[in-house]
Amino acid sequence: MVTSPRLPEFFVVGSARSGTTSLRWYLLRHPQLFLPRMMEPRYFAFAGDTMEYCGPMDQLLRDKVVTCLEDYTRLYNNCGDDQRAGDVSPAYLCSSQAAGLMRDLTPEARIIAILRHPVERAFSSFRLERLDGVEPEAAFDRALALENARATAGWAYVWRYRERGLYAKHLRRYYDNFPHERIRVYLYDDWKNSRGVHLLADVLSFLGVSPIRPPSRIKHLNSSHSRRFGAAGVAEPILQNSVAERLLDTYQKDFDELETMIGRDLSHWRSWPPAQAV
Repeated sequence: MVTSPRLPEFFVVGSARSGTTSLRWYLLRHPQLFLPRMMEPRYFAFAGDTMEYCGPMDQLLRDKVVTCLEDYTRLYNNCGDDQRAGDVSPAYLCSSQAAGLMRDLTPEARIIAILRHPVERAFSSFRLERLDGVEPEAAFDRALALENARATAGWAYVWRYRERGLYAKHLRRYYDNFPHERIRVYLYDDWKNSRGVHLLADVLSFLGVSPIRPPSRIKHLNSSHSRRFGAAGVAEPILQNSVAERLLDTYQKDFDELETMIGRDLSHWRSWPPAQAV
């Protein structure tokens, strides 16, 4: 008897720098869930891609993504019959093709997204690339100014700091391809409420698996804390208010649509620095 290849039943699609790595850490430890050992397969974002990118260190993407369906399904060979398979790949949110491919191959899948204030997210991404020594520009505003030119020149999605924060634009693809009741969107602020316990409990309920004893404190992984810059001997980037305010202005129309799309009040995102969420 030939069995069909195993495919994920749920996807955590992003956004990057919004707690997805921490969420993955907890999901990995749930006995009814299965995630591949590969950190971020990113198959649906890069399926069929020739991977011809020319940004700094972009060539390393070849070793970090899966572009062949056979290789992708092989990641789930060890998934138990009583487990639900998942894929945590923040690259899916800004991908123009991921949502459609997911619908074609996994039409019953559930979609999870966590959204961080887009200015904070963009700067956090910039900080991480500086910390890793791959972002050549020391000033955030200079990297923002070069974003379109870099995309035109063939730099990978990682370098699109501003564009990746257009959440309504990106989420629209998922709402167009999946029933709304199979999409759950959280805010990064939700991690802070009840120290993340309520968010984790709601995710498990949404996935239809048993609750687990909530941790006393949610782990925050993959941070770019100031101490890491000192240890690496790298100058820590500073976000100037004027740069943040100009970037924030470019998101206001996206906020209008996003509020309606996800049913959340985003008024605390509309000024800089952001107000505390209610």
